[in-house]
Amino acid sequence: MKIYHEGNRIYFSDKSVSKLGYTNFNQELWNIIKHRKFSVKYEKLKDGSKKAKYINCSSLRKTLHQIVIDFYYGEKIREEMYKDGFIIEHHDNDGFNCLIENLSFLNKKRNTSKGLGYDVERVRLLDMVAINIFKDFDTRKYQITLAFNRPYYLIGNGKKISLASMYFVYDDNYKIVINDATNILDLLESYGKLNLSKLNFKSWKYKKCIEIQMSEEEKLSPIIIRNGVFYFNMDCPFQRIERVNVNAELYKNNR
Repeated sequence: MKIYHEGNRIYFSDKSVSKLGYTNFNQELWNIIKHRKFSVKYEKLKDGSKKAKYINCSSLRKTLHQIVIDFYYGEKIREEMYKDGFIIEHHDNDGFNCLIENLSFLNKKRNTSKGLGYDVERVRLLDMVAINIFKDFDTRKYQITLAFNRPYYLIGNGKKISLASMYFVYDDNYKIVINDATNILDLLESYGKLNLSKLNFKSWKYKKCIEIQMSEEEKLSPIIIRNGVFYFNMDCPFQRIERVNVNAELYKNNR
């Protein structure tokens, strides 16, 4: 497996799988892993096939997500959480995404429930909305982000605003965050709307859609360029957003 860093990430590339593993670049963390040998850890499926699940370091006897958690929180904390029945949870259910903002501790039973519910529903409903969960290590706050792949509107004070994305910041309680994320999906699918008073966030923000006049030719283009700025054309067939990043100001304003 090839290990390298580029920009603010460390990447893990193996010819046997079609995706990269990755975590945050930190010089101290890089010094720990740069000369180590890593391999893909597979999960055996019911039909006898196997699926790439995690990245493993045999010399450290740890998976990549354990190495990352130990670096940021301490090995002692992880071992104590394991004794209490917790596991390391990947927010997006991708064992190769070991960014610290994608990792949390979660009770094993809750993890099973999330795997059968939220993890399945967020993929199934992606054509409607892209929902993602992040945790900021510095502030210990969580953030749920929504990117709308169908028309949704913010209605209030006599105004109707076309929404591109929404951002909700939470205190350090992953259980509450998962409950709200699941509730958001259920409400949008069942009723096509959200009652924000029913959610448990501390603060929130939104971005509205930008209306652009397009030529007939541009209407079929996934990207529209105006004055050097690139815009997603959400009216283009098969166009959808899978992830929108956090609103950093929400973390700063809710320490």
